Amino acid sequence: MSYLRILIIVIKNIRMVKSISDLNTFKRLITGIEPNATGMRGGAQATLTDYKVVVIDFTATWCGPCQRIAPYFEQLNNQYSSRCNFYKVDVDEGADISEFCRISQMPTFKIYYQGKDVKTVLGDIQELENSIINIIQIIDNKI
Repeated sequence: MSYLRILIIVIKNIRMVKSISDLNTFKRLITGIEPNATGMRGGAQATLTDYKVVVIDFTATWCGPCQRIAPYFEQLNNQYSSRCNFYKVDVDEGADISEFCRISQMPTFKIYYQGKDVKTVLGDIQELENSIINIIQIIDNKI
């Protein structure tokens, strides 16, 4: 297999972190419910397995530490995409979201489950990954 073909396969499997700048969209996305969740078809109630953990990176283009940590956040996105939805909010473009979430320093990561803010991590990507793992384990123990 050629290197180009391998590169194309790898690129197809990479999920890019999506940006959010609208507060209403943010409020909808933090619920973690998949729009096509099996439990939601036919008006049925969602089950625990229909929800994903939602991880938000509050960042800014002018924030040096934010830019240095961004590739690691992308790696987490690719590693945990089956259980989590990852988004980023530029605090300047999404000022209303940042205000709503009371963001005072960056980078700040917030983890949501079923629309509830369950964890805030200030700038530590390893703590963020450990938190994601712990939250997934807690959810798995309830299912």
